[in-house]
Amino acid sequence: MRTLLLGFMLMFCAGLALADGMLLPVRPEVPAFGVSYHRVNVTLDRQVATTEVDQAFLNRGNRQVEGTYIFPILDGMTISKFSMYAGNEELTHRILEKEEARRIYTGIVSKRQDPALLEWLGYRMIQARVFPIEPNQEKRIRLSYQEVVSAKQNVVKYVYPLKTEKVSATPLRDCSVTIRLRAAAPLRNIYSPTHAVTIERKGEHEAVITYREKNVLPDQDLVLYYATSPDPVGVDLLAYREPGAGDGYFLLLASPRVEVTAEDVQPKDVVFVLDTSGSMQGEKLVQAKAALQFCLNSLDARDRFNVIAFSTEVNPWRREPQTAAPAHLAEATTFIKGLTAIGGTNIHGALETALHQLTHVADAAGRPPVVVFLTDGLPTIGETSTNRILTAVKTWNTRRVRLFNFGVGADYNAHFLDKLGNANYGDTENVLPKEDIEVKVSDFYTKIATPMLMNLALDWGGMEVADIYPKQLPDLFKGSQLIIAGRYKAAGAKDCAVRLSGDIAGKRQSFTYTLHFPASSTDAEHLPRLWATRKIGYLEEQLRLHGMQKEMLEELITLSKTYGVLSQYTSFLVDLDVNAPPSPIGAVPNAQRDAADLMTAYARSVDASRGIEAGIDGARQSRNTKLSAKAEQVKGPSSQLMYDEAGNAMQVTSLRNVNQRSFVQAGAQWVDTQYSPKQPVVKVRVFSAAYFQLANAHPQMARFMSVGHNVTVALRDTAVQVSDGGQETEFTTAEMKDLSEQMNASFGMPEDVKTTARPDTPVAHATGPLPLLFGMALLVLRAGWRSRRRESDHANV
Repeated sequence: MRTLLLGFMLMFCAGLALADGMLLPVRPEVPAFGVSYHRVNVTLDRQVATTEVDQAFLNRGNRQVEGTYIFPILDGMTISKFSMYAGNEELTHRILEKEEARRIYTGIVSKRQDPALLEWLGYRMIQARVFPIEPNQEKRIRLSYQEVVSAKQNVVKYVYPLKTEKVSATPLRDCSVTIRLRAAAPLRNIYSPTHAVTIERKGEHEAVITYREKNVLPDQDLVLYYATSPDPVGVDLLAYREPGAGDGYFLLLASPRVEVTAEDVQPKDVVFVLDTSGSMQGEKLVQAKAALQFCLNSLDARDRFNVIAFSTEVNPWRREPQTAAPAHLAEATTFIKGLTAIGGTNIHGALETALHQLTHVADAAGRPPVVVFLTDGLPTIGETSTNRILTAVKTWNTRRVRLFNFGVGADYNAHFLDKLGNANYGDTENVLPKEDIEVKVSDFYTKIATPMLMNLALDWGGMEVADIYPKQLPDLFKGSQLIIAGRYKAAGAKDCAVRLSGDIAGKRQSFTYTLHFPASSTDAEHLPRLWATRKIGYLEEQLRLHGMQKEMLEELITLSKTYGVLSQYTSFLVDLDVNAPPSPIGAVPNAQRDAADLMTAYARSVDASRGIEAGIDGARQSRNTKLSAKAEQVKGPSSQLMYDEAGNAMQVTSLRNVNQRSFVQAGAQWVDTQYSPKQPVVKVRVFSAAYFQLANAHPQMARFMSVGHNVTVALRDTAVQVSDGGQETEFTTAEMKDLSEQMNASFGMPEDVKTTARPDTPVAHATGPLPLLFGMALLVLRAGWRSRRRESDHANV
């Protein structure tokens, strides 16, 4: 029998050997089998979720095949209205209880020599027969099921199992999940910590959430949170804290109402400042003009605006901002069309003119002031010192003007623009070569076009919080969402009256919400890494802009190793202080490098990166640190794309986080970052009886062992090293008792690990009645003539 793993863990077999309800391979794997597409449509209507899955498997072989489709069911989940079709034929299915399912999972891992399925030991499964799948043909399989998702602390959590990175041999050509969400109360916060989804609001009560990628290997389950509220601004809290651990983690979400009146929206004063120096000629200026035209067309009738062009001289359209009346808009359009690119770059003069206009305009109360500044170069005319320009801008900006910068191309000073935005209540967007200026600017302006709540402040109501990111709270605009990550003191776990304050039409208003900070909750498992990602991004930004600080650098390295989050300088981080036990598979390169030498090299990379202020490398590093500092999703193993200290793009797969524990790749080994060289090492041969005995002893141990063939896991006193050498026979009762006690001490009792929703958790865990679907289901395909199969079955009885 031949096998091939793909998509839903597909195993394609050419011979036959049937045992315990599934096929075990006896001949080499057959390549050339794929998943054509995987499409999911979910209707989530008043907390009733109907999930429909449509997928196509392609048999590239030259034989007709028969298959068994297998998928696991997590504890605590119920199946309702489940159906499955192959083509137009409805398939019958059966549920296998834990022990029978365990034998199947274990047999697959053993026969395939692949530990990926270990994390599902101890769960039930559903099994269905698929026949036939013709040679060089697709077999379309459709699944549907229904579930009721509950709300905890006003927040609903829906999960669609999507991860396939560990089990799919080739990327999917097309992968999409569309969720149509309807609620009885007004929808407010909608958020995914795992995937960059698009959210299309359709009034107060409906939304469409979409994830779509092509040629992708999904490696994370898709998680979606949503909450409802009648308040003008909906505020909700997600929290995570392991029992007996230190401070907890939280994520605060705030979203304004969707349907607004003119009274809800603050009119603004905005000045558009456009670089028309000689380097802007050609397509850059064409795109910049189109971007400005989009912004003008998006102005509210009550807004005031001006356009300032600059090169060697500063050329304002008007001496002060004008109302967004049709006549003024038409005149400004004519002005923009007539702009040409010539001369130097007088950044100092342009910003001085813009800020002077906004700080001296009449009737400014209650009107948020904004500068949109677009340049592609360095200051070459007038004041050219970027430090003196920064000082001057801070002096001029007496009205708290938000300064939003766009650096275009490969020649501008990214450090300067970043500092300019950070110091003036704004931000900087990098438009790299070949990226469209119009798209970048129009996307940005759409987000800030409708101010709702400005100059935000939070009072945490007596809860002791720390390490909050972002440090400076942004404004709230229509369609935007505030996402704040931080830590809270577990000793103060309680319900707190949290107050959000902000300016609406020039008047200070406050909203108070009762939020629960739990003493123990492990449902929102993505929060620790999301918080760490933001803090690492903040620390990187400080190092990049202000230079080497040893304490800050050491903290960054510790965070990266602890949480399995890559830093800007990955090439140094993954080698730093990797203490791997001796391995029968060979020496571990760089594992025992001197920590001081590595720290010195790392520091040199920080200083080198700080020197990359202008050009494409500076722009890329600026973008990379901002992505981390503002992270809304945690990265899966295959999505950890970073730019190194020279600005080169790297895909790094040498650092992983599994259930809040990090593993660093050292040579061919995956090493638990909690491992200490002082720990005695228990060596176990991979796929041996001892190996499966450990995997079955604790679900957390099985998940850690699923990282790879060669992995070291730290326990309380000892460490377990899985490799090609070591103990094969089962441990004695006394040995196993000691190891089990250490696992429980290190990971918690198995019941705690496997429970998916606790009474005190602040969110609902609604992963669906079965995490069957993408990446977790198993299709075992059998090829051969029926007579031959019967002979094989008889031979294996």
